[in-house]
Amino acid sequence: MRIPYRQIVAFGVALSLTILLTLYLSRTFMGRAIRAVAQDQEALRLMGANPVRVKQWAFGIATAVLGIAGALLI
Repeated sequence: MRIPYRQIVAFGVALSLTILLTLYLSRTFMGRAIRAVAQDQEALRLMGANPVRVKQWAFGIATAVLGIAGALLI
């Protein structure tokens, strides 16, 4: 059984992206804010963060990851 090189590279990049995003979401203020805005926007606003800006940041991250995944699967 032979696995193509391009799939091994895609798997490695996906694994590293998963690890990096997990670390980002658990250790930075913006990462915690992204997780918090999904649960309670009012509590996030009381913490001093702008929920609209946090949602925009999350959308940007999702778009970037989608672009990387699409480029790897071509």
